[in-house]
Amino acid sequence: YGLDLYGRPALPELAAAICGLENVRMLRLLYVYADAISDELIDLMADEPKIARYLDMPIQHVSAAILRRMNRRDSEQNLRELIAGLRERLPGLVLRSTVMVGFPGEKAEDQEQLLRFLADIRFDRLGCFIFSPEEGTAAYELEPKVDPQTAQARYDAVMQLQQKVSLDANRARIGSKVDVSLESIADNGIVYIGRS
Repeated sequence: YGLDLYGRPALPELAAAICGLENVRMLRLLYVYADAISDELIDLMADEPKIARYLDMPIQHVSAAILRRMNRRDSEQNLRELIAGLRERLPGLVLRSTVMVGFPGEKAEDQEQLLRFLADIRFDRLGCFIFSPEEGTAAYELEPKVDPQTAQARYDAVMQLQQKVSLDANRARIGSKVDVSLESIADNGIVYIGRS
């Protein structure tokens, strides 16, 4: 296989090899950073029926100042262009992402920029978490810290926005039929939990 910058198998080659396995029915791509999404990967997702039209792409933030402090190479403009291209090439794609609030140095305008982006992009699924300093990480010593109440309010704002986005998406699905993969069955054997 081809190798990525870190000497690991490149994602398109690895995904294609996995899809070539007879017993693999479906492959979902999880936690794929935006800078790892190449035209080759998009082509493979478009052409390979075993790859689910689902992509988990954690963006963390869109503020240039915060992304720089996180040592991330993304930009809001690049993310917008990438997402537009993904949706154009992969109709029906379900996009999931994760964002972080309360990162040291995050200001109100950074949060507002993130909320505008999320309102525009409308991720199908979104997780959010509040920065938590972990000893031994580069971010542990960063200043200024965001007040815990402010970080919680920012988290709440992101999740309230996403609840509205999710409600709209779920309402649009009423009456549709979709294939699901069963993940579990309740103890009573009556309720099945599946993933579309």
